[in-house]
Amino acid sequence: MEVYISDLHGWLNIEFENEISNPLFLGADLYLNGNLVANLAIPDDVAAVKDYAFYGCTSLETVDVSDSVTEIGDGAFSYCSGLESIDISESVESIGSKVFVGCNSLTSITVSPENSIYSSYDGLLCNKDQTKLICSAPGRTSVNMPATVTVIGEFAFYGCTNLASVKIPDSVVTIGESAFHGCTGLTSLTIPDYVKTIEDNAFNGCNFSTVTVGSSVEYIGRFSLLVDFSTCYMKPTVPPSCFDSSFLGTFLGFQDHDCVLYVPTGCKEAYRKADEWSKFPTILETDFSGVGDVAVGGVDVSVENGCIVVRGAEGAVAEIYNLAGRLVYSGIDASVGNLSKGVYIVRVAGRAFKVAL
Repeated sequence: MEVYISDLHGWLNIEFENEISNPLFLGADLYLNGNLVANLAIPDDVAAVKDYAFYGCTSLETVDVSDSVTEIGDGAFSYCSGLESIDISESVESIGSKVFVGCNSLTSITVSPENSIYSSYDGLLCNKDQTKLICSAPGRTSVNMPATVTVIGEFAFYGCTNLASVKIPDSVVTIGESAFHGCTGLTSLTIPDYVKTIEDNAFNGCNFSTVTVGSSVEYIGRFSLLVDFSTCYMKPTVPPSCFDSSFLGTFLGFQDHDCVLYVPTGCKEAYRKADEWSKFPTILETDFSGVGDVAVGGVDVSVENGCIVVRGAEGAVAEIYNLAGRLVYSGIDASVGNLSKGVYIVRVAGRAFKVAL
């Protein structure tokens, strides 16, 4: 699809009511006076890049925001799939929501050091003192957050499907609404011990198999961990406030879905009495020393010839529990026999498996 214009100023003056009202919406190349717009320089006399101005413009590769621009509106460059880099000038005072969502080729966001409101750090857009992470360049496969960040803002990593790993700094206290929504490349998550609040939809749509939630978390919002994970390490001694929609299992009533919930030693009864936590079918107590470290890759647990066999975790201690939560084995043997028939939970290398003898 192609969209032709003859006046860039005229285009930038259009007030799009929403993204659908922009003819670029479905994904289109933009032509200015017959020339494909790939490298866009916002004219020096333009004060604002308005809401949805280039939403879905597939031809854009680079954008240079001029010193006259003070405002970049909501979704201004969303789903510009070819956009690779953007330079934000010192004059910009306001940047809207979801500005770079869907820009899966964007790996570089650079803010002028002279800007008094915003800054950039390793492909991330932050406030000036880098206490709030506003958004990431969606093309990044991994990110290095400043150690000063206390808030990961709403939609900060929304739809960053290229993101394969993320380490949340210990400085973070709040994870905002939809912060990591739709990050389908993430397969594990550790929330640090200083985080207190996880807002609605924070990790909705991710692909975690294992989740570790830090000891200070007090609130888990609606749909925030709506993920089909098999193991959840919950470190708070007091069950955090949450909703039946906070987790996939509690939302679906654990139909065709299973999850082992690990809680601190001595806290099982508190979780069993808490409304939403009581819905987890298997709650086990554990000592959290070392839990949250990166799990050994390629771990597999199976049943062979009446024995529980652990592969890919050589030297790691395996713990085997029955469904009553009683520890029946702890050691480094690769094959464990002499167990009664039944269902067991095997915890090894930061992961948990359910097997039946």
